[in-house]
Amino acid sequence: MQKLGLSFAFLCILSFCLGCGDGVSVPSTVSGQVTMDSKPLEGATVVFEPTDTSKRGSYGVTDKDGKYKLKYNSETMGASEGEFKVSITTDESDSSESNQLIKVPAAYNSLTTLVRTVKPGENEINFELDSQAKDPPKPKAAVANPRNQE
Repeated sequence: MQKLGLSFAFLCILSFCLGCGDGVSVPSTVSGQVTMDSKPLEGATVVFEPTDTSKRGSYGVTDKDGKYKLKYNSETMGASEGEFKVSITTDESDSSESNQLIKVPAAYNSLTTLVRTVKPGENEINFELDSQAKDPPKPKAAVANPRNQE
């Protein structure tokens, strides 16, 4: 009977540990390509921030061909399923061979409106950026008392 109790306790602890996190046992794979003005964007950081705050975000860095693969954490590739706000940036301290850094417009990072959905299994999500992209309009400040406005 004591062995049965220890086995049950071990199973409970194991179940609890496996249930930690956001409930993702095997993240979905996410890869794709980032281009700017139809050219591969090298060295860009792609961040998927979940709209569901109980889930974990994922990130990846583009190679010389603009291709990326998302990492769920330092040991696991992929992303949890669901909707994500996506931002794409380049490291301004990075020095490439030509010493020219391609700056990604704020419309794709600090002011991003990019939203993508990760589905179960394999996902290919590409981004075609425009270097001349205009920032999305900023919301107007609310007027406290419109009657006092002349």
